[in-house]
Amino acid sequence: MNRRSGGYRSRGTGMGISAFLLAVIVAVSMGYVGTKYVIYPFFLQEKNSVSNVTEPAVEKEKDQEKVTPVTEEKKPTEKKILEDKQEIKAIPVYSLQFGVYSDQDSAASKIKELESKGINGYIYEGTEDYKVLGNAYANKEKAKSAVEFISKGGIEVVLLENDPT
Repeated sequence: MNRRSGGYRSRGTGMGISAFLLAVIVAVSMGYVGTKYVIYPFFLQEKNSVSNVTEPAVEKEKDQEKVTPVTEEKKPTEKKILEDKQEIKAIPVYSLQFGVYSDQDSAASKIKELESKGINGYIYEGTEDYKVLGNAYANKEKAKSAVEFISKGGIEVVLLENDPT
């Protein structure tokens, strides 16, 4: 008796690889065709429809060349350009200020102190000083309530109103 040890007979991987390569080739080809004949012409459609003069037609008569432009029958589509200028309203911003320092190291130590208490802050570098600022608010009432809440925790804070006008 001839008995084979080792379990199952190994199958060739040639068919699996062939199917995979075929799928990749089909996918790449479809992407190329879709891009070249569908997507790309769609984006170029506007540029071609705006001009009403195409390539000049060249007629040769004996020894002389004449160039005459060929015009399309259709009028170019007009694009409506919005001439309206909208004015953007500036809104006031209310910021929390935790201190003003002459050097950056002092401002950085204040930031670390605030972070240890769970308060977000950042350093605004002015021309001669460093301001430690907190969150900014668009609503004055919310900013005032934040100042009251932080002040109850024993942290000195000032409310700044940055009026853009």
